[in-house]
Amino acid sequence: MFSIRTEQIEALRSAARESFETRAVKYLQEHYPKQASELGSTGVHNLLIQSELEATTHQLGTEFGVLTWAELKIRYGPSFHFRESWAAYLTKAIEVDLVKRVNRLREYI
Repeated sequence: MFSIRTEQIEALRSAARESFETRAVKYLQEHYPKQASELGSTGVHNLLIQSELEATTHQLGTEFGVLTWAELKIRYGPSFHFRESWAAYLTKAIEVDLVKRVNRLREYI
């Protein structure tokens, strides 16, 4: 049986996170070129990090959930989940399956 040290697990997590961030930033730059240009590379990266924190707070912390959250922030603004009734409901409806919630949120993108 193999034993994985904590340092090894952290290295794998870090690599996976970096990979996601790289892919997500590229996706946002390709699909939202005007907004990405206005934000700049650092701004897009910061938007993604903030989206990850917020999405995780609402139990939407998967890669797909974080990316969805970032796209909604781009489309509706940083406080979309307070202003839009559909978003307020879906971000608080934790009794609804995570995948269903994210898919419902994507309908507004």
